[in-house]
Amino acid sequence: LRDNAGPQILRPDSYLIHVAKAKSGLAIRGGLARLAAWAWLFKNYSLKDWAIFLEAYGHPLRLGRYGQHAKPEEKQILLRAAR
Repeated sequence: LRDNAGPQILRPDSYLIHVAKAKSGLAIRGGLARLAAWAWLFKNYSLKDWAIFLEAYGHPLRLGRYGQHAKPEEKQILLRAAR
């Protein structure tokens, strides 16, 4: 605490100390910022916008596997199916 006379001694029982147990990293990734971001998205995007977004980016991952003894023709068939 400072005034015109210089630094002053703090009086006991006249202030609070708060140490937040915040995670390190970007503030936008946690706490109220994440909730606020979701609320903003739901408020500002219509159902049509969400449908377009999910149509473009909501497709499931295509995963194909072949065994150790698979023939090159079988590998090509799997590759065409995944594409």
